[in-house]
Amino acid sequence: MSYAGEVREELATLFVKKPCCRRAQLWGLLRFAAAPDGSVRFLTHSHAVAQMTSDLLSDLCHGHNAKIQENRIESLETVATLDMLQNRDVHSTTNHDVGSTKLPTNEHAMHNDQNLENSHTTNAPPNGSVIENTSERDTLPEEEKDHQKKCAFRLTLTSLDMEQLRTSCEIPNGAILPAFVCDKCGAAFLRGVFLGCGNVTDPAHTYHLDFTLNDESTAPALCDALQLAGLTPPRRFCRKGQTVLYYKSSSDIEDLLAYLGATRSVFSLMDAKIYKEIRNDTNRRQNFDLANLSKAVSGAQAHLWAIEVLRHTGKLALLPEQLQTTARLRTTYPDLPLADLAAAHDPPLTKSGLNHRLHKLLQLAREEQTESGVEQIPAKKREQLQKTRSSDQHQKQ
Repeated sequence: MSYAGEVREELATLFVKKPCCRRAQLWGLLRFAAAPDGSVRFLTHSHAVAQMTSDLLSDLCHGHNAKIQENRIESLETVATLDMLQNRDVHSTTNHDVGSTKLPTNEHAMHNDQNLENSHTTNAPPNGSVIENTSERDTLPEEEKDHQKKCAFRLTLTSLDMEQLRTSCEIPNGAILPAFVCDKCGAAFLRGVFLGCGNVTDPAHTYHLDFTLNDESTAPALCDALQLAGLTPPRRFCRKGQTVLYYKSSSDIEDLLAYLGATRSVFSLMDAKIYKEIRNDTNRRQNFDLANLSKAVSGAQAHLWAIEVLRHTGKLALLPEQLQTTARLRTTYPDLPLADLAAAHDPPLTKSGLNHRLHKLLQLAREEQTESGVEQIPAKKREQLQKTRSSDQHQKQ
């Protein structure tokens, strides 16, 4: 299961006791999955989200009946459809054939194909259905977990259904946000909004949480609800006709998930964040060590080139004994760091003293090169001169 699926599973299985919070959660889920015309076709791959929606509809909305039934679609994968209807005679049922019905898709679902577990479309709802009350929770056995991964659950509502649902949830006419009766209604409402139109990426890859809205008019209300909860206002942009509110900061995503009640998911995000920080710190240290090693090798090559130039022109034997000693030790230990090379002198030198001598050898080699010309140096040493000149200039800077 993806990280987004784990978040939805955790949020959908949270126990919500108060009726006011349950109404706020149901309204948040369905209203923010709705199209501008008020109709809803909600699709989820999470059995927990589908069962939660069915329970809330059965418990809170009188006259609404739901049934979870399994059918086959043309791809022969198992699909469970959740069709909610209202104002129908329970004894006069009609069976809607979904045997050849294709799963609805939308731009948001296609864009988040790997991480998205929930999606919603705005197609017209079906005309018929099977009506049966399923207020009791239907728990699938452990051996059917793999089977659940192939299931999808669909909920369709007309604009008339949503208006009657507004009455059942006690939402004032024209209002988008419900009345937050208690201090937990805000969290329940935003939890429903996330289950209806939210998505979050795996923090092991990147930090991103968004709400994709079919109805642009709901965006300001959602921003107000997030600010009332004390959360950072989200960023906003349009994608293929849909309004997207999103967060990119890991701390903002942590705060939002914690407010919604996804405690396990918050700890998973923190673990991923700590792991990435440790990995990045390790990479920085390795890069630092490699850069120092490369710099030391380039410096040693420049020193060896200077010593070879002076030896080739016969000037090395004419230098003071101190410089000859340094040149001999540098040639004997070409890979030795400057600190260790300074300690190898008798008496030991300081690192700055050794650096002064090596710079003196480089200066003398350049002067000798200017006076004698590169032609007097063998071809092999001439190539070494061209390779090390840039490194020598960088070290001097």
